[in-house]
Amino acid sequence: MAFSTTDNTLPEDVMPAHLLYGLMSAFALAGLPVILALVINLSQHPVGNLLGSHIRWQRLSIMGFLGAGILAWLLPQAWLAMTVVTLTVLWFANRIIKGWLRLVDGLEMP
Repeated sequence: MAFSTTDNTLPEDVMPAHLLYGLMSAFALAGLPVILALVINLSQHPVGNLLGSHIRWQRLSIMGFLGAGILAWLLPQAWLAMTVVTLTVLWFANRIIKGWLRLVDGLEMP
């Protein structure tokens, strides 16, 4: 009978990242879930590389989304503001989908 040794390390818990991606994906609800996700994200101090890379990715995504939303709000022309909002929503949705799929696959964010 052969005995094999395995590493007794526990897999990294990525549940907070799943929760935050879920909150981020509800951005159509007046932005409140995104702000809640940012507050939770800023309170996280991840230890592992996988969770840390996704927390950083989410933080930059949310801050970019909110910054572009403020920019769109300040623009005087409605057509320009709507263009910025449309491009921002597409960019944000892309980052959510890309990040969540990489998290499910167990891959770090670049």
